[in-house]
Amino acid sequence: MNDDTADLWAWLYTAREEELPAWADVVCVAVIEPTAHTDATACLAAVTAGDVQPDRIVIGAPETDLDAEWLWLLTATGLPAPDALRQLLTAVARHPEFDVIGPLLIEPRRRGPGVMISQFGQTLTGGGRLRGLVEPGELFQGQLETAETLGVDQCGILVRASVWQELGGFTTALPPSHRGLDFGWRATLAGRRVAVEPTAHVVDRSPEPDGADSR
Repeated sequence: MNDDTADLWAWLYTAREEELPAWADVVCVAVIEPTAHTDATACLAAVTAGDVQPDRIVIGAPETDLDAEWLWLLTATGLPAPDALRQLLTAVARHPEFDVIGPLLIEPRRRGPGVMISQFGQTLTGGGRLRGLVEPGELFQGQLETAETLGVDQCGILVRASVWQELGGFTTALPPSHRGLDFGWRATLAGRRVAVEPTAHVVDRSPEPDGADSR
């Protein structure tokens, strides 16, 4: 009689484990920050409707000592698409060299077909003005690829928690429109890599930035 007690179905378990995405065991905490005129209700509903759930959701200003591997930072004016977190986590699993990665911000749905770009990454002009890598209002037709950038908007940004803690979070003295760029700039100076992922979409309902902020 054969005394081999090996599990004859081990091959099946192994196959199932191999099917799991690389980020399946990643601990990710989502932080939704209310604004002066928008509470977290709509953003929270969008996050909880996602096809991948964060391990925990925190409402309030993001702290620097949250217990997680990755932080997904949202402002209440952002509405993430159902697959936004999955796309961001897939991007960092595919590119483990990235420490900060942001989504494609899209305009709220208007009449007519298509998705209109609100912002894709952030950089600076020669005169020191903030601008995106593509012009806002451009129709998104899948023409963009994952790209390294100087910064990304603070809404929807996925940050390695150790980097967030190392850099002390956002510089809150800056206007909201420039906090992500400042954080990405500091991350780059610290030798970290920042990118933007076009398959991850967050609807941008933030008000137009004050021209004085840009100046």
